[in-house]
Amino acid sequence: MECLPRFLSCVAVGGLMIGCAPATPPAAPPPPPAAAAHDHDHDHDHGDHDEPETVAEGLAQLEKLCADVKAHLAAGDHEKADGPVHMVGHLLEDLGELVAKEKPAAEAEAKQALEAIFESFDKLDTVIHGADEEARKKLDYAEHAPAIEAALAKLKELTQK
Repeated sequence: MECLPRFLSCVAVGGLMIGCAPATPPAAPPPPPAAAAHDHDHDHDHGDHDEPETVAEGLAQLEKLCADVKAHLAAGDHEKADGPVHMVGHLLEDLGELVAKEKPAAEAEAKQALEAIFESFDKLDTVIHGADEEARKKLDYAEHAPAIEAALAKLKELTQK
């Protein structure tokens, strides 16, 4: 698959590797305190967000990130929107792993919903990084909200059975 521009350093959604390094790598976060460290079943470090322990926790984080992106874009602050946009990709990867573990029967349908959310956020990211200033000024979360909200609702339906 062709590399998607600058959305993520590397994201696996349902076993499909997608994403690229961001145009400007974020500063490395400080290491977590020893008490906060915990073991995970996967061998990657996200470093820029708290990894959810359950699907429900991951969905709550995803809803918060969506609200943050919406608010930042409404305020015209593309820089502040950029961080949460990138965190969504990492969170989607985590959610894919959690769904596979907690709700394996829902994994295939959940993968489609996760990919739909990823596609919407990749479109936002492309405009944030690659479009001219006029296109950035016109960037509106509302254009992508129906697809994101429908996929979130599907994920909730699939995982709360």
